[in-house]
Amino acid sequence: MKKLVINWIIFFVALFSVYSEISFSTPELNPESQIIFSVTHSFPGETTYSTLFTSDLDNLNAPCKQITTFPEQMTLLSNGQILRIRNRYGISLYNLTTNSITHNSASSQEAIPANPVRKGAESVSPDGKWICTLEKTSSATAAILLENATGYTKTTLVPSTEFSYNQIPVKWSPDSSLLVYEKEGNLYFTEPEAMFRSNQIPEHLRKIGSGSIHSVYWASEKKLIYIQNDIVYDIPLYEMYTRAIYSDFVGIGTIIGRLPFSFDATDRFSINPDTTRIVLIRDNRTVTYMTLPGNASFAEQIYTSTQSPNSGETYTFSVYWSSDGNPLVWLQINQTSNSFSQVYSLNDESNTIKKTEFPVPKNAKMPLLSPDGKKLFFTDNNTAYVYSLNTWQEIASVKCGALISCLWANSQTIYLGGRETLCRWNINSHNNGSYQTLFPSSAEKYAWNNETGCPVVLAEGILFEYDLKKEKWNKSLLQQLPNSNTRNGKYRTFLGTSPNSDFTNAPYVRSLSGPAVTQILYTPAAEKKAARPVVSLAFDAIDNADGLATILHILENYNIKATFFINGEFLRRYPEETRWIVSAGHECGSMFYTATDLIEKQGFVVDETFIRRGLARNEDEFFSLTGSELSLIWHAPFYKANQLIQNAGRKAGYTYIPHSIAPKDNITLEEAAKSQKYYLTATEVIEEITATLKDGGVIPISVGISSGNRSDYLYDKLDLLIGAILDAGYNIVTVGSMHLLELPVANTNQPL
Repeated sequence: MKKLVINWIIFFVALFSVYSEISFSTPELNPESQIIFSVTHSFPGETTYSTLFTSDLDNLNAPCKQITTFPEQMTLLSNGQILRIRNRYGISLYNLTTNSITHNSASSQEAIPANPVRKGAESVSPDGKWICTLEKTSSATAAILLENATGYTKTTLVPSTEFSYNQIPVKWSPDSSLLVYEKEGNLYFTEPEAMFRSNQIPEHLRKIGSGSIHSVYWASEKKLIYIQNDIVYDIPLYEMYTRAIYSDFVGIGTIIGRLPFSFDATDRFSINPDTTRIVLIRDNRTVTYMTLPGNASFAEQIYTSTQSPNSGETYTFSVYWSSDGNPLVWLQINQTSNSFSQVYSLNDESNTIKKTEFPVPKNAKMPLLSPDGKKLFFTDNNTAYVYSLNTWQEIASVKCGALISCLWANSQTIYLGGRETLCRWNINSHNNGSYQTLFPSSAEKYAWNNETGCPVVLAEGILFEYDLKKEKWNKSLLQQLPNSNTRNGKYRTFLGTSPNSDFTNAPYVRSLSGPAVTQILYTPAAEKKAARPVVSLAFDAIDNADGLATILHILENYNIKATFFINGEFLRRYPEETRWIVSAGHECGSMFYTATDLIEKQGFVVDETFIRRGLARNEDEFFSLTGSELSLIWHAPFYKANQLIQNAGRKAGYTYIPHSIAPKDNITLEEAAKSQKYYLTATEVIEEITATLKDGGVIPISVGISSGNRSDYLYDKLDLLIGAILDAGYNIVTVGSMHLLELPVANTNQPL
């Protein structure tokens, strides 16, 4: 029994990070004393699901085995023969020939990853032979690694880049023969195999030019388009090495157009296969459609449209090209508590551009282009659709439940990774195609089939049995799920409470033969653990709301409530935006009535009366605007306050909130050049914040910057900051909850 406990300790210590919340289901027993149990690992910003494991109470040295696989991400390897599934537990491989599935935790507990925290982005080559991954090197940076899909060969492609959950700065050619990557503000290319050869051409001779990974686009299998400043270049794949080596003499590529503006790192573009037309997305708001002349002349702008976002909206654009050369724009609109899509095409009719809006189902999302470029897959809450890109007519649809991920196997077959099952859908068969459920992806209802000795799972109304020897799922012959069984002649299992705050419960086992012993199977769940340290995100809304939509959207995704310190100037300029903050349920504190520096000499006296009136007026205007009360917490504009100012606020009933780290995200390039202030990029700001984290700390973040420019903005990388804070073992709470004991109590003997 003690060895069993040790096995569970090794298994789960390796499996869960310090800030995840863990809950167990009651282990189900069979007559051979094998158990199955599910683990639910709640992680901020990620989908919550239950994963099924099995172990043997009599075989003390046997490791626990994972037997369900949740499809957070899917890719195809080995020419489509292996379905690779990536999630917080690691990598699982589903053999599409034998229908068997292997997990990296199946052979030994040491194979389980040490920290299954939210994983960084990865990029798999179209042929499934190569994989680029991000390996964290600090709280906000990572190395880009290149490895073959078998995992036997790995090398560092880029030693340091910005860490990201969503994208990795590389782009594969459609035939997988070439990889373009970004490094220190420049673009390079390589053949993946060449990275493992000793005679690889030096990197400086493989340089394309300056820019970000968004400055390049594969227009076709053999043609790379590159934008530098305002010049659009066409670089044929077969000329890549020649032009790179002799770029001083022959140039980067052939100029096919000049833009009427300089291409920015935040811009995106898409170009048709014959490189005659280009769509640019600027500032994630403006769609510009232009024709390319094929020479150094200016491109002709033939259509432009700008989205005007509400404060709680962010946009994501995707562009697809129909076979007749017209672009189709998919616009994903994410609101604080809702998301939906708009789809339209831009058709050239008699030398004029006609915008045609297409109907899409409510909550349409996850658009994915077929390999032949003729069809578009998407889903809503419970149905999968395939539409013709040319006609926008439905080709096929199927009820599938909520999807987590999807993947085209070829232009006829799609893998649908759902919350409960993973399925294969062939859209070309009759009656909307053939739909085959392969295996369960999570486990809410399960039991043992004592006749076959197999675990049974009920998912989407289908009973599956897992063959422990062959490691494969089959449809069960049972008509209903067997009865639950938590005891046999040797043991009894049950759930009890856990003194560890990271666990909602704990699994117990009681021996029924020999010396009576009752204990928690997972020892850390039995240990008392001090409460995790906490920090607060303090968003300063002074006189600009540029980042508010992004901030609200990311906080909603992570289910985090933050504190907004709101200035009177912000209330007057952005009344609707203020109401969005309140409706999202965030705490609102005061940042005084004006954005004046209260320490610098002004044309008025900053005394107790001035402070109390300024706080009262801001409070009254906030209530008049929102119908809600400000929390009685505040800080002065720019966090500049002396003891007189703080005492005056205290007498007005407010608790003064200092920052834990001086705000650096509001220092602009112009300000740094003029006053010699130390400028930090958003990534460097995150590094500084995480290096100085402390329990009870308040982290200031600017909602927007009213004047000047930065190379990037912290609010755009809020998910990276939140991930770094959680990785460091901290919880994020509101400022008021941390200062609850410090809030003033009314004294009936002392008039306000």
